Amino acid sequence: MKTRLLYVAAIWMGMLVVGHAAPLIVGRNKTVTFAVDGATAAFPLDNIYADASAQKGVVTFSGKNPGSTAVVVITASGTQTFAVTVPQPPPSYPPGFVKPLPAESSMENG
Repeated sequence: MKTRLLYVAAIWMGMLVVGHAAPLIVGRNKTVTFAVDGATAAFPLDNIYADASAQKGVVTFSGKNPGSTAVVVITASGTQTFAVTVPQPPPSYPPGFVKPLPAESSMENG
Protein backbone atom coordinates (compact mmCIF):
# COMPACT_ATOMS: atom_id res chain seq x y z
CA MET A 1 0.00 0.00 0.00
CA LYS A 2 2.83 2.39 0.86
CA THR A 3 4.51 1.75 -2.51
CA ARG A 4 1.26 2.42 -4.34
CA LEU A 5 0.80 5.67 -2.44
CA LEU A 6 4.35 6.71 -3.38
CA TYR A 7 3.63 6.05 -7.07
CA VAL A 8 0.41 8.09 -6.93
CA ALA A 9 2.26 10.94 -5.20
CA ALA A 10 5.05 10.76 -7.80
CA ILE A 11 2.54 10.97 -10.63
CA TRP A 12 0.69 13.87 -9.00
CA MET A 13 3.90 15.80 -8.38
CA GLY A 14 5.07 14.98 -11.89
CA MET A 15 1.90 16.40 -13.39
CA LEU A 16 2.64 19.71 -11.66
CA VAL A 17 6.08 19.81 -13.28
CA VAL A 18 4.85 18.84 -16.77
CA GLY A 19 3.04 22.12 -17.27
CA HIS A 20 6.31 24.08 -16.97
CA ALA A 21 8.51 22.22 -19.45
CA ALA A 22 8.49 22.14 -23.23
CA PRO A 23 7.28 18.75 -24.47
CA LEU A 24 9.61 16.27 -26.11
CA ILE A 25 8.54 15.60 -29.70
CA VAL A 26 8.71 11.92 -30.69
CA GLY A 27 7.55 10.94 -34.17
CA ARG A 28 5.08 8.13 -34.73
CA ASN A 29 6.96 4.80 -34.82
CA LYS A 30 10.17 6.65 -33.88
CA THR A 31 12.39 6.33 -30.79
CA VAL A 32 14.23 8.96 -28.76
CA THR A 33 16.95 7.91 -26.30
CA PHE A 34 18.79 10.10 -23.79
CA ALA A 35 20.57 9.89 -20.45
CA VAL A 36 18.93 10.61 -17.08
CA ASP A 37 21.28 10.16 -14.12
CA GLY A 38 20.28 7.14 -12.06
CA ALA A 39 17.16 6.26 -14.09
CA THR A 40 15.94 2.79 -13.20
CA ALA A 41 12.37 2.78 -14.57
CA ALA A 42 10.10 4.86 -16.80
CA PHE A 43 6.42 4.61 -17.59
CA PRO A 44 3.89 6.73 -19.50
CA LEU A 45 0.68 7.85 -17.82
CA ASP A 46 -1.19 6.96 -21.02
CA ASN A 47 0.49 4.26 -23.10
CA ILE A 48 -1.81 4.76 -26.09
CA TYR A 49 0.44 7.61 -27.27
CA ALA A 50 3.94 6.53 -26.22
CA ASP A 51 5.96 3.82 -24.52
CA ALA A 52 8.88 4.42 -22.19
CA SER A 53 11.62 2.37 -20.58
CA ALA A 54 14.78 3.02 -18.60
CA GLN A 55 17.83 0.95 -17.88
CA LYS A 56 21.15 1.94 -16.30
CA GLY A 57 20.51 5.68 -16.71
CA VAL A 58 19.33 5.51 -20.34
CA VAL A 59 15.70 6.44 -21.00
CA THR A 60 13.92 5.50 -24.23
CA PHE A 61 10.64 7.00 -25.48
CA SER A 62 8.81 5.44 -28.44
CA GLY A 63 5.99 7.24 -30.24
CA LYS A 64 2.90 5.14 -30.95
CA ASN A 65 -0.12 7.31 -31.85
CA PRO A 66 -0.67 11.07 -32.23
CA GLY A 67 -1.36 12.77 -28.91
CA SER A 68 0.31 13.87 -25.68
CA THR A 69 1.14 12.15 -22.42
CA ALA A 70 3.44 12.48 -19.44
CA VAL A 71 6.26 10.03 -18.77
CA VAL A 72 7.46 9.49 -15.21
CA VAL A 73 11.12 8.48 -14.82
CA ILE A 74 12.12 6.88 -11.52
CA THR A 75 15.63 7.67 -10.28
CA ALA A 76 17.50 6.95 -7.06
CA SER A 77 16.95 10.56 -5.95
CA GLY A 78 13.23 10.73 -6.81
CA THR A 79 11.13 11.13 -9.93
CA GLN A 80 11.29 13.27 -13.03
CA THR A 81 8.37 13.86 -15.35
CA PHE A 82 8.60 14.63 -19.05
CA ALA A 83 5.83 15.83 -21.34
CA VAL A 84 5.87 13.81 -24.57
CA THR A 85 4.00 14.73 -27.75
CA VAL A 86 3.57 12.53 -30.80
CA PRO A 87 2.53 14.87 -33.67
CA GLN A 88 -0.11 14.09 -36.27
CA PRO A 89 1.64 12.85 -39.43
CA PRO A 90 0.88 14.58 -42.74
CA PRO A 91 -1.88 13.02 -44.86
CA SER A 92 -0.87 10.22 -47.18
CA TYR A 93 -2.60 10.03 -50.55
CA PRO A 94 -2.33 7.31 -53.20
CA PRO A 95 -0.48 8.08 -56.45
CA GLY A 96 -2.63 10.11 -58.86
CA PHE A 97 -5.00 11.39 -56.15
CA VAL A 98 -6.64 14.69 -57.06
CA LYS A 99 -8.04 16.71 -54.18
CA PRO A 100 -11.73 17.59 -54.82
CA LEU A 101 -12.72 21.23 -55.24
CA PRO A 102 -14.80 22.85 -52.49
CA ALA A 103 -18.54 23.31 -53.15
CA GLU A 104 -18.17 27.11 -53.31
CA SER A 105 -15.99 26.87 -56.40
CA SER A 106 -18.76 25.44 -58.61
CA MET A 107 -20.13 28.98 -59.23
CA GLU A 108 -23.72 27.71 -59.42
CA ASN A 109 -26.66 29.97 -58.61
CA GLY A 110 -30.05 28.76 -57.57
